[in-house]
Amino acid sequence: MLSLTHTDKAIERFFGSQPSGLKVLSGGRNNRVLQASHPRLGNVVIKDYFREIPDSLERLRREWNYLSHLKKLQIPDVPLPLFKDTKNGFSVFSYVKGRKLLCSEITDAYIVCAAQHIVKLSQMSNGRIDMAKGTHSTLAGHIGEVRLRMNRLREVSERGFRDIALREFLTNYLEPLWEAKLAKVGKKDEVKFETIKWNLSPSDFGFHNILLDKKNLSFIDFEYAGIDDLAKLTTDFMLAPSVPITIDHSYIFREYLMSHADLDCNFSERVDILYPIAQVKWICIILNDFIDLESDRKRFADHTKNSDRLEKQLALARLRLSQVI
Repeated sequence: MLSLTHTDKAIERFFGSQPSGLKVLSGGRNNRVLQASHPRLGNVVIKDYFREIPDSLERLRREWNYLSHLKKLQIPDVPLPLFKDTKNGFSVFSYVKGRKLLCSEITDAYIVCAAQHIVKLSQMSNGRIDMAKGTHSTLAGHIGEVRLRMNRLREVSERGFRDIALREFLTNYLEPLWEAKLAKVGKKDEVKFETIKWNLSPSDFGFHNILLDKKNLSFIDFEYAGIDDLAKLTTDFMLAPSVPITIDHSYIFREYLMSHADLDCNFSERVDILYPIAQVKWICIILNDFIDLESDRKRFADHTKNSDRLEKQLALARLRLSQVI
């Protein structure tokens, strides 16, 4: 990763002068997020990607291309792309003012506002944007992703003494839950994925990536964005653990999309099919810190002690599982 001094010098070469007030912002999980002030551009956000991870340049490229496309479409309430330095692994975007909401602050009106953003995207041209990260065109693809995540966690749990708690959680709880969910999936469900209407999607969409300024919402963090099935986006929005929403809010979001977005005839059925699969997927994602590469990435982002983070994430996984059963 780049030091702040190295980043500062690289940015200066592009800006033509040195940005002032360079500081690390909180919240970047897959990168280091910096704020700076520039005499010509004003406040900007610098995303210094975790370049040691193989997908770092893909995330940089994906976010840059997506926001560049939204700029052409004149989509408001998202950062503007200013420039990128692929060699040094960072991009610069306009600063979006606001703060993240607490769970208790999320209202029906904010849910509708988030849904309106997705509706607006569904009415726009996809252009030449790539498929979103983690999207699948078949039910088998979604199931295969969760199987892969489960297998990776099982491999990690067998490594040593420190992973006994994870191993017990997998054996006694998560793996039986997964098998029970799979048993309810029928071959007839696969046909519902043949009619997918592909739309622009932030992909990693939830209130962990939404900012409030006064009464207006803005949307940030598009490292996984692209073309996606909005049924998948809907289940992810319902289940994202960082700033969880209520069942009632999940219903409002889903119904608003069904009433206003440009969707295919099997959207609602796919949400029902994917929801239990996504429940297990998100528990696996919560446990990603047990996997070394994912753990290294998060240590770079927030410097949290690894052992404390693992205990916290396992406790969160247990809580999320108790809500599923």
